[in-house]
Amino acid sequence: MRYMLYGLLSGFLLGSCAPAQPESGDVSAKEKILREEKLFHEAYESLDAAVLDRLLTAEYTLSHRGRDGYKTRRQFLDELGQLRTIFPALRITTDSIRYEAVDDGGRTRGLRTFTWRQDGTSGTYRERYTNYWQWDAGRWRLTSTELSTE
Repeated sequence: MRYMLYGLLSGFLLGSCAPAQPESGDVSAKEKILREEKLFHEAYESLDAAVLDRLLTAEYTLSHRGRDGYKTRRQFLDELGQLRTIFPALRITTDSIRYEAVDDGGRTRGLRTFTWRQDGTSGTYRERYTNYWQWDAGRWRLTSTELSTE
């Protein structure tokens, strides 16, 4: 009887131990991901490749619905640096951000608007994005982005 009680207790204790969580304290994963998302957008809007580089996983990919292929982390960062040269008066704004918990991370969705003026002509482009965040190397990092034209 005593061994059965030990077995039940040890089974209960082992079964009640949750896997290690990527963070502790009062701040939830959602709040931390949304904080990183805000930092991402601030860096994206100012075309700060150095900050963006720290927020992306090594395997980061960017894909566009309806188009073949994807861009790697390096391609994304390189093209970002060229935007300011091509469109010196480029302005990027982000709104309508929503968060959802998924599997082992989080997903954020929103709308991004690009406006510019070049050679006396104004332009606007809008895209919907979905960012996927995962715990990586001790922090939340962006692992992939899916885009679609608005």
